[in-house]
Amino acid sequence: DYLCIAGGRAPDTEGLGLEAAGVELDEGARKIKVDPYGQTTNSKVYAIGDLVNKKALAHKAEEEGVVAVERAGGVETHPVDQELLVGATFTHPQVASVGMTEAQAKEAGHEVKVGKQKISGEGAGTVYDDKEGIVKLVVDAKYGEVLGAHIVGNRACDMIAELVATMALEGGYQELSRIVHPHPTVSEAVLDAARAVDGWAIHA
Repeated sequence: DYLCIAGGRAPDTEGLGLEAAGVELDEGARKIKVDPYGQTTNSKVYAIGDLVNKKALAHKAEEEGVVAVERAGGVETHPVDQELLVGATFTHPQVASVGMTEAQAKEAGHEVKVGKQKISGEGAGTVYDDKEGIVKLVVDAKYGEVLGAHIVGNRACDMIAELVATMALEGGYQELSRIVHPHPTVSEAVLDAARAVDGWAIHA
């Protein structure tokens, strides 16, 4: 058996003249200290991605770059929401996750409801030979807000985007359960997971 640990890149800030430029480091003088917009302690210098003390994700770095450019150019913008960053693991099957786990939601004081749907229950599960995939939604029982979403499946990293959008808009599982999804697609497992919260998944 083999174990591969892919935990991002270590920042290389040596030889950049950061101290002379008035750019401070944090985390044991390895990463660059920035505000939520990527601005360093030198107001003319911005840093993003693995150079800063946040999650080491390429998709996070891309959006941080957009925010930094907008901020530097005087365009009204907002920081990257670190709570809505997708964890995407491109194994086979893929694993994708955003927001809180069921345990984390309970620990945070939420009364929780859960919806689960096997991707094999959908027509596309057969089409794309996804026999082991599953979608799990963690929702707030009182308000219906989606608190977390977790997917294992051949196309999990594509499927999760719909749930990120739902959470960013503070959407509820009830709305998600009434959105018509194209057939046959694996995204229908998201639809049925939302329905499963109240026990009416059609392809369970």
